Amino acid sequence: MRISTSCGLSLTAVLWLAATQFSFAQTCDSGTFDGAFDTEVVLPQNLDCEDRQKFWFTDQGSQIIPYLWFLNLEQAGNTEKFASPSNMNRLGYLPQSPTPMNPDGLPIGFTFGNAEDNFRYKLISDRWLGLTCSACHTGQVEYQGAKFLIDGAPTMGDFEATFTELVEAMQATLADDDKFDRFAASVFSDAEERDIKSTGWKSRLRRQLQKVTDIRDVWNERNKGDTAYGHGRLDALGAIYNETSVSALEEPDNREPANAPVSYPFVWDMPQHDKVQWNGSVRNAKLGALGRNVGEVLGVFGSLDLRKRIVLPLGHDSSVDVAGLATLETLLWKMQSPRWSDTTLPAPDEDLAAQGKLLFKDMCASCHTDEFDRADINRTVRAVMIPVGNEDNPRDLRTDETMARNFLDRTAQAPDLTGQYVRYLITASEGKKFEEENENEVKKIQILAYAVTGAIVRSFLEDPRAVIDALKAGRPQSTQDRLQEAGERLLAKWDSSSREAKLEAIKGFLDKFGDKQSDYEPVASGSSCFPEGTKACYKARPLNGIWATAPYLHNGSVRTMRDLLLPVDMREKTFKVGSREFDPETIGFVSEGAFEFDTSAPGNSNMGHDGPVYGTDELANDPDKLKALLEYLKTL
Repeated sequence: MRISTSCGLSLTAVLWLAATQFSFAQTCDSGTFDGAFDTEVVLPQNLDCEDRQKFWFTDQGSQIIPYLWFLNLEQAGNTEKFASPSNMNRLGYLPQSPTPMNPDGLPIGFTFGNAEDNFRYKLISDRWLGLTCSACHTGQVEYQGAKFLIDGAPTMGDFEATFTELVEAMQATLADDDKFDRFAASVFSDAEERDIKSTGWKSRLRRQLQKVTDIRDVWNERNKGDTAYGHGRLDALGAIYNETSVSALEEPDNREPANAPVSYPFVWDMPQHDKVQWNGSVRNAKLGALGRNVGEVLGVFGSLDLRKRIVLPLGHDSSVDVAGLATLETLLWKMQSPRWSDTTLPAPDEDLAAQGKLLFKDMCASCHTDEFDRADINRTVRAVMIPVGNEDNPRDLRTDETMARNFLDRTAQAPDLTGQYVRYLITASEGKKFEEENENEVKKIQILAYAVTGAIVRSFLEDPRAVIDALKAGRPQSTQDRLQEAGERLLAKWDSSSREAKLEAIKGFLDKFGDKQSDYEPVASGSSCFPEGTKACYKARPLNGIWATAPYLHNGSVRTMRDLLLPVDMREKTFKVGSREFDPETIGFVSEGAFEFDTSAPGNSNMGHDGPVYGTDELANDPDKLKALLEYLKTL
């Protein structure tokens, strides 16, 4: 059997798959599961084993390095494979055993996909390693030897260290002939693939490795922040802005530091929210769900060509896998938040929890409702937007504003977009265009919207049914029915239509979709928070499953829930991050691990969410009330 760079699977994986039945046990709603690594168990979250495998390993179009390279690359300072379970676990990701969807036993969220939409990459390899959303949105709580894997919870992965060390491993392979020879022999394991006389395979591999190393190194430098992120954080917004306004526009002066790392938000209930992201900046109405997913792919190694030198409105080529995004959004729609009671963590004190519920109603419920039904698939969640504000207004959050301000304030040079509709299509742009007088101070959020909408249009031209399915995903049945009916009418004439007619049909479909799709009540007029207003704000949401999502605040600056309920001067100024060992008393992970979080560093402030309005002084002065409220939060 020939195993080439086109195959994308290791020989071990092929032999394993040949001996494996392609089926998933359906009894893993709680307990062990296919691919479980080192005694992990899952919790009942309305996902069966097949759902979980799809959530963990469905490709979404991210392209990092050739897949076989990742399997065979050694670490920089030793001969152990970079992708080894021990190294991936050290970096905070969750190793798994092989399954049909994960044949080489990579960590949750590490996938393989093709490079059909990226000519440069396809010349190197057909199969590329990527990340899917579960890499950042699957967590694990460990307690006295038990390991509870929780879908939708934030990862403990150290993204920045992982991709810094990946480049170091590639550079070391290029610099060390013995290391390179071992790498080359492993990648080309078939003797026919290393016929030196006829193919020059080794020199070609070295040139390709140098090229991809340079690409990854430039990506890292372009998206570096001012402060190390550490475990469980990433400035995804900063990376998305840089990839769309710097890389895609080919304007290096647009680069700004990705200096607002945030904790990965927990994603259960995300499709049911009216707004998503920490700052509530993306509506789930209209193109919101598909738009936010496309933007996310562009920020984590998705490719994008803005076609800025081509006049015809053909959309933007990208590596985004719209069908994969539809699968993932459908699974998010099903996903339920985890329950403390489904673990072996010490049971909450019922009497104290009852007292805590009354305190919650008085202190917390105006922003964080506890009236929800996690089993109601058609539940809707309304965001409560709170201005970041300052010391003068006690009702404002006063938390670190870096992320919220960067989102609103950052601008770029975009002369090549002059005259283009700001949301690519006239229907989405309401007739507005990029103006010449503003070409040196275009809001980066506008460039992102232009890039995302254009990528969706291109996908629509290439596979309209996939885009229609992606727009339906994560929606109530009534909305899906409306979209299906409109989509069938569009598809009935699709094959016989000219390119111009297809573009007009797309415009009409998205226009109608925008008019009728919203499943949420309109936001009250006069709102001061973006996107209705211009204020920098953060979003308050229901706290179901909050116990599994430490550290707290949007930037992960408060280690435990107990600390968050106390005044700022009583919170830890520094603490360790990286351990998954859970402290049920304080509701957070223990202060152990490789990374020290310093709340005095830029973007790391642990201020805010305190004072009389938030009840922190009262709780600090009454330990019994503090204990009762903590007990109640365990029940959500």
